[in-house]
Formats: sequence, C-alpha cells, structure tokens
Amino acid sequence: MDVSDYPQVRQRRQGFTLVELLVVVVIIGILAALIGGAVMAARKGVKEAAITIELGVLRDSVEKFNGRYMAYPPDFSDQAAVLAFVRTAFPNYNNSANFFNDASAACGSGLNVQNFDTSSALVFWLGGIPQVNGNTVTMTGFSANSQNPFSAGGSRTEPLYNFEPERVRIVDGQLRYFPDKPGTVAGQAPILYFRARGGNYPQQFQWISPSGPNETVYPLYNAKMNVWVNADSYQIYCAGQDGRFGDGQPDYPIGTNYQTEHYDNLGSFIKGTLEDEMGK
Repeated sequence: MDVSDYPQVRQRRQGFTLVELLVVVVIIGILAALIGGAVMAARKGVKEAAITIELGVLRDSVEKFNGRYMAYPPDFSDQAAVLAFVRTAFPNYNNSANFFNDASAACGSGLNVQNFDTSSALVFWLGGIPQVNGNTVTMTGFSANSQNPFSAGGSRTEPLYNFEPERVRIVDGQLRYFPDKPGTVAGQAPILYFRARGGNYPQQFQWISPSGPNETVYPLYNAKMNVWVNADSYQIYCAGQDGRFGDGQPDYPIGTNYQTEHYDNLGSFIKGTLEDEMGK
C-alpha cells in the first residue's frame, strides 16, 4: 500500500520559503537596531554621568582653593584682577608685580601666562606649574617657598585636583583640560572656568572649533530669573559629548535660542545637561 493512500500523512517540509527568510532577517535587523540603540544610549548616559561627576569634583576643588586662599581663582580675563588676587592670596610673595613673567618662566614650553584665558584657569590654579615631557603634561603644584611660589623645582604644594596627564594639553599657547582623551569627539573642546566679578560675567570665550564654525561661548544667564547663574562665584562649563559649545548665549533654562550644540552642554551648577534643565 502506498503512503499516499493515507491523507493524514504529510510530507516533511524541506526548509523556509524566501518570504519567511526575509521576515526573519527583518526581525533580526529590528532587534539589532533596538539593542544597538539601547547600548549607545547607555554608553552616552555613562559618559555624561562621568563628566558630570568630574565637574562636581572640580567644583569641590575650587571650593578647597577658596578655603586655602580665601578667594576664588581668577579666570585670566582681567590681568589687574589676577595681580590683585596674587597679592592677596600669596602675601609673602616678594615679586608679585612680576607674577606673569615668573609664572611663564616656570611653565616653560613657550607658555605665556599673561595670555592665558578661561580654558587655562582651572588647570593652572588647581594644578600649579606644568611639567612637560613630550605629549605628557603633569601638574606639579606650586613651590612650597612662600616667597617665590611661582617657580619650578624644589619642594611643592600638592595640586588641589588630580588632572589626568593624558587629558591636559598645550593648545594654541593655552594650558587646557579636556573631558575626554585625545582623538575622541568630546576630547576636542576644553573645560572652561568663568569667574564672576561684581555680580556680573563680562567675559566671553572665543572657541576655534576643529569640527565646525568658530563659536562665541558665554557664561550662562538665567533668563527665567533675570540673573546670572552663580553671580557671586563662578561657572565651570563643558561642551558635552559633541565637542561643540554652540554659538551665542542661550536663554537658560527656558530653552529658547538653543542651537543643536547647546543641548548636551554640562556645568558644575546643574545636575544634567542644558536640555535636562529646560523648563525648570
């Protein structure tokens, strides 16, 4: 008797049809995209959290500086303010009028402290005198000799912040600290420090971005409260993971006048990004 005489018996399938295979491939692609997007979002969140934590530690170090020298560090945007600070914070310094020359000679590597800007301020005041060895820049603190604190060699005071040497770089005559390693997008824009004066922030930072148009970076103004953020102290400001600050001053935290580059910017004075603060 032939098997075909039994209708209930079916021949075994030999494989998937082309349509079924395409459906499987599409499903796998969708799952991979979802998983990949989740992984990327998680990595972005971890990096953002790491930068936020570091900005908080930098803020704590500035507060330690204030406790040690009874003033917040200047941001080099006003040379007269720098010299006034040096005379007050280092009263035993026997050549305070020659601070810029002394500090420049100690820094070496073609650095002229008189030309420093807000990207150099945190590194210099919290780290001290740099020691340059090839592409490695190590911060050595200031001299323990109170009569000549801005000199190289000899006994040193401990830096107030442990700057990672790989992320300290000398760029365009500036001593800059970056939120990530060289070669990364986030590692191309430095961390900035703005010092308030008289309840105001008169300074700006002209940033020549390697990945786009030049940008004018402003300290943040709270358009909602009609006051400067931290009007009596300072702002530590970071471009975030896109390496771009954004041009012009956004209406923080309202969220108007924001450019795409503004949204992921971070600061020592907020818990997340500028986008996270919108509408608060």
